[in-house]
Amino acid sequence: MPRVLSRLASWLFWLACCAAVIFAYVYEHPRISFNPFCGSSFAYRLNVTIALSGKQYSSEVISELMHNRINTGGVCRQPIGSIMPFRLEDNRLVILYAQICDKAVEVFTGGRSVYDRGNGADQAFLAAMTEHQKIDLAPLCIGIDRDRPARPIVGGIGYDGFIIDNADNPTQWRGFIFDHNPNSESVSTAEQLRVVSATAEARNIAPDDGLEKAAPAILKTTFQYREWTKSPEAMLFSRRERNYEHIYHATEEQP
Repeated sequence: MPRVLSRLASWLFWLACCAAVIFAYVYEHPRISFNPFCGSSFAYRLNVTIALSGKQYSSEVISELMHNRINTGGVCRQPIGSIMPFRLEDNRLVILYAQICDKAVEVFTGGRSVYDRGNGADQAFLAAMTEHQKIDLAPLCIGIDRDRPARPIVGGIGYDGFIIDNADNPTQWRGFIFDHNPNSESVSTAEQLRVVSATAEARNIAPDDGLEKAAPAILKTTFQYREWTKSPEAMLFSRRERNYEHIYHATEEQP
């Protein structure tokens, strides 16, 4: 009997050691993805405050930086944490892309190219998440996802985000950009939407955007468009991971 108890204690000891190693790995590294083609390199908490029509609105998203495990020529899309929603006082909805600009990413990598994963970028990401490194996006990014200063545009650009007329019953939408580049195709409007503050904090936590809570009808809306890449349909493409029933229909507002 003592021998059995001794053997059991030994097994429990090694089992606890293995569990501790697994816990330490999971705690320090980005979440494990079972997708054979795509993985997560980096996670961050994004806090943004915008101003529109004299009012300020804040939103928080946990987003990730995805990478190809196998070079298939495709793009790894993030289903949750890719969109930042702001529900306005008049029940309109503003949605922004939650991906931070390349210059901000390079601050977290210590100046290394995020595309050269063998050049220490992954270790820099781990260090940033362990230290909860936090940066101000204002001097680095236009809005959230475009580098500052603005580069010359050829053939127009996509929108930085969209304004939807009703968060509960969408019928119209329009796109906007944060800078007034003469080569862009932004819809002109008397309302000037701007970013008041934006910070990104490296945090190894699961992605979340609260879109179902803020405006669940958006995921059930068909957005008609002239160009798919410049519409909410493109923004929501990866976010609609489940087969939502399309109940609502929204048309693009004409300038």
